[in-house]
Amino acid sequence: MALRVPAFSTTKPAQKQGRHPCQIRVERRDQRQRRQSLRVDDVWRSLPNASTSTMIKYYFFGSQRVAMRVCTGANGSCGTNGATSTLSYLHGDHLGSASLSTNASGGKTAEMRYYPYGETRSGSMTTDRQYTGQRREIGLGLYDYNARYYDPLLGRFLSADSIVPSPANPQSLNRYSYVLNSPLRYMDPSGHKACDSFDASGKCIQEKDLFWVNFRGSWPDYYQVAVQEAAERIGTALAKILNDAPERIAGDPFFTPRQAFEMVYGKVTFWHVDQNPVIVTKNEDGTITKSIYWAETFTRNGKEVIEVNNWAFDATNYTYHNPAHELGHAFAHRTGGPDGYPKVPYDDLAASKILSGAYNPPGSWNQSWKNTSNENFADMFLGWAYYPFSPLGGRLNKWMNAEMPEWIALAVTTNQ
Repeated sequence: MALRVPAFSTTKPAQKQGRHPCQIRVERRDQRQRRQSLRVDDVWRSLPNASTSTMIKYYFFGSQRVAMRVCTGANGSCGTNGATSTLSYLHGDHLGSASLSTNASGGKTAEMRYYPYGETRSGSMTTDRQYTGQRREIGLGLYDYNARYYDPLLGRFLSADSIVPSPANPQSLNRYSYVLNSPLRYMDPSGHKACDSFDASGKCIQEKDLFWVNFRGSWPDYYQVAVQEAAERIGTALAKILNDAPERIAGDPFFTPRQAFEMVYGKVTFWHVDQNPVIVTKNEDGTITKSIYWAETFTRNGKEVIEVNNWAFDATNYTYHNPAHELGHAFAHRTGGPDGYPKVPYDDLAASKILSGAYNPPGSWNQSWKNTSNENFADMFLGWAYYPFSPLGGRLNKWMNAEMPEWIALAVTTNQ
């Protein structure tokens, strides 16, 4: 089967005006204290107006406002016509609220503390960009959240949200509530949607959207990171094969690792199941063997579910090896259609005779004690994504790379 993937468009939809990581927002007040604003990239631009004014320039590191320069004098032009310039460094908390201001020498010039919903607890700040970095209307006691005004005393917006960003979440159905009523965790830069993290482009998102898989059950952060590391490594390996395919023609899109991962897997769920299962096997000599297993992969309703048991967490060394091994099983399932049958890589491995016995790589690269084509393939998939393959060298990697384009094409077809 030739490796042809759906030619979906790589044209990005039009985005709202954003801020480049090095962009400066310039605010100017004229003699009548009227506010004027513009955004410029990495440069300072004067605004023609009255002969005397104050200009405030903000400097950003990514999405965080880190410094401000106040220029007062003729036209607010810093360093010219006798204008004075004062530089202050702004220090924010985990929500981006301005809580401390220092001068160029590191001396404290202002300090401010907030109650959970943004009301001023104590102190003052040299900037009006205060709680979560939003502009405070000093005379009104309100914050300008772009789409609407917010009252920190009430902990509510003053107007209803024009959208319901997450209808499945009951907390978002109250269109006046602030950040799902969790102000210690979330912020809302747009006035429309709560978020708690930023992606690579500086867009404010919820942290769960950073993960390429779904999580169910109780997952410590560091185990989620282990799963994500495995997904990213596999996505990178898949994207390389997709982008290097000889069947590519001019105009075909280049795929990112995340696009490649989601094309092949769809949405995978890692589910921590609170149990310690034991497999009891009766041997030919009548003895009983008891063994445990960490995880198992299923196809349910056309989607892959990877159940992870307590044994894995109790081992205290749940690293990317086990998630990558289980994602190898999930990959084999995707080649067999929505129901996961037949699992083509398992059959191909059994027929190839490339293994004379069990595939037994050293240490954590061996995730299963079973000598079956299913478990051998999952460990080989782990080895292919990370390319250790010791001590069998590059022979298995060469075989995997030769077979992967056809398997990927089958998996992509399943998800169309």
